[in-house]
Amino acid sequence: MATIAGILNTALQQMKVSKRVTGLDQANSKEASAFDEVYEDKLAELLEMHKWNFATRRVQLARMTEEPAFGWLYQYQLPNDFIRIIRAFDNSDERGGIDDAHVIEEGVLRTDATSVYLRYVYRVSDPNLMTPTFRSAFAKLLASQVAVSLTNDAGLRQRLYDEFIQESLPTAKSVDSLQDRPEQIPESDWVTSRWGSDWDQDTTPAEPT
Repeated sequence: MATIAGILNTALQQMKVSKRVTGLDQANSKEASAFDEVYEDKLAELLEMHKWNFATRRVQLARMTEEPAFGWLYQYQLPNDFIRIIRAFDNSDERGGIDDAHVIEEGVLRTDATSVYLRYVYRVSDPNLMTPTFRSAFAKLLASQVAVSLTNDAGLRQRLYDEFIQESLPTAKSVDSLQDRPEQIPESDWVTSRWGSDWDQDTTPAEPT
């Protein structure tokens, strides 16, 4: 069974630190405290870097009673565990999409669509739901972030981060992408009427660098 402690101890091994931890809340542990300071932020950062299949959820968004001041007709509340959009639709059949017909501002989604069905990356907290290659990449990223405080070696921090960017992250993304399905989806009537038949339905945000 995968655990948070397992991810942390993998990170310690990558730094060649002999001590082990039992979790983020381990008392009187310099190592646990160092990880605790960065764990949640770096998990969210890594989840934001890719459309992870294991971290995908589907939901119909609730329309808010308050309307946008201008520019769009409606706004919808995003889920509390929202990290990034994968696709947005105005129907449950996933015919077409409204990827270029909405904005996210102030923590809400604004659009002219009368309903919104969302596929999104959510904040996964259970390591058992993460793929092994994701856990490995996460451990490498964590190690790079705490290397200076635990080893006083700035060069090690850079080496670990380079390995994360050049090896661990691409491997995790590649393995996860094997689960993708082709998205050859016809446009919805709503999108065609607003944007025309030449609208590009697959506009994935650029990955962070």
